[in-house]
Amino acid sequence: MRLKINVIVLFAIIWSISTPASAKSDLTKYSGTVKLTSGSYASGQCTSYTFTNRCSSGDCYCAQLTGTYSGTAGKGSATFDATVDLGDGQRTIGSAGANCDGCSPIFGVLQITGSKDTETFDVLGAGCALLNQAVDVQSDATEFGGGCILVASNLFSNGGVTTCIATGTSPTLGTIKMTGSAEK
Repeated sequence: MRLKINVIVLFAIIWSISTPASAKSDLTKYSGTVKLTSGSYASGQCTSYTFTNRCSSGDCYCAQLTGTYSGTAGKGSATFDATVDLGDGQRTIGSAGANCDGCSPIFGVLQITGSKDTETFDVLGAGCALLNQAVDVQSDATEFGGGCILVASNLFSNGGVTTCIATGTSPTLGTIKMTGSAEK
């Protein structure tokens, strides 16, 4: 038993000596709010980024939106390019009165240029029309939920992950609230 304890203590000492200081985590809380105020929509997937350039069903549209940001990266501007995959047939652009209470996968890239940092997030989630809404998808009251993965940052070189929850007046236009962690 004593040998087992000594081996464990020896391992802990060797590990603490051999582990560089840079391997220790510097995890920071991350939060931000993006207010998307204008943009354009087009048929097909967004081709501006590799992450958005996907449309497995063949029935997608591209939303390219701009707005403001306030949060951990400071205050500044935001752009959000998102491919919305309509493949289940429940959501169709320009068809007021269509059955719009389904959910559609969203593949997006969120670019933030803040006063403290410039950041890029890959966004993966689903846009869901509120139940019993039967109006055009681009003016429908919707909710979006998913994850934002920090893939580029000057401040957080080890990346980060946040939840992205949005409400608004279309699948992607509105306010996105981000909460999570990032690592320096």
